[in-house]
Parts: sequence; structure tokens; C-alpha cells
Amino acid sequence: MKLKEPWTTIEKKGFNDWKIRQFVTWGGVADGGSMVFEFLTEKGIKFDVMVANPAYWTDADKEAKHQVIYLIESGRFYLLAPASKQEKHLLRILTDATDTQKGKGRVDPKYVRALIDKIKDRKPPEYYWPMTKEEVDEANKKAEQDAARQPATPFESKIEPR
Repeated sequence: MKLKEPWTTIEKKGFNDWKIRQFVTWGGVADGGSMVFEFLTEKGIKFDVMVANPAYWTDADKEAKHQVIYLIESGRFYLLAPASKQEKHLLRILTDATDTQKGKGRVDPKYVRALIDKIKDRKPPEYYWPMTKEEVDEANKKAEQDAARQPATPFESKIEPR
């Protein structure tokens, strides 16, 4: 995995003209804490924006507590530099997408807005981000209620053996 693909590679694929057709989903990555947001362009190109966990950070990023963000396309990682023309373009197309996207759950545009805010401020997120603490507390409460209604083990089940 090359973590600093030159931007010219993706610019040749029309990055500067991309528009988002669909916010597909967001979720955690099995790498220790990164969050990835998946999008589809109007031309059918799939790309992700990764809010990287500290394992991807340089020592300077760690010292400054500076959130590292990558754009990922076709397995190539493009480091998104703060205030770069690429960051400005990405922020523009993400902002446009929040005006056109509709959805609930993992495709709610509020998560795209949370991503926009994270790109702008570059502060490391709280453990519950991009959800709010209240959303996480509510989900945990619901999970506890659901678990309380379920048998703890198969032996407590009402199913009789044959």
C-alpha cells in the first residue's frame, strides 16, 4: 500500500471535475480506528475518504495532534494536505452532496457534514465520531434492552431438544 500516491495520478482520471452522485456508506476499518466514507461519482468512479487512525500519522502529525485524511481510489492513497487545491475541491463536492443526498442511518447526509467539519478542523475525533455521543448512548441502550430480551445461552432457550 502506497500512502503517498501523487495527485497527478488521480487528476488524470478527472478528479478536478468529479461530482458526487451517491453517498454509499461510512464505517470503521479493521486497522485500529480509521473511519472510511464511501462515495460514487456521477461517472461511476468509487472513492473513499479515510479519516486515518494514528498509525498512519507522521511523528510531526502526532506531535501537532493533526488529523490525517486520505482520498482512496482504486487502491491508491492520496494524502489530503490542509488548504490544498485538492482539499478545497473535495470540500466543494462534499458540500454539494449534502444538498442533494437523502437518506437515513449510515447514509444520512449529516455524516457527510461531520466529515466536512473534520476535514476543515483536522482535530482528532472523539471515539464516537462521526456519530454524536447521544446517538451512541441511545444505540447502546437499545442494544442492552435487546440483549435483556434474549436468552443468555442456548441452554436457556425454550427450544426442546429432539
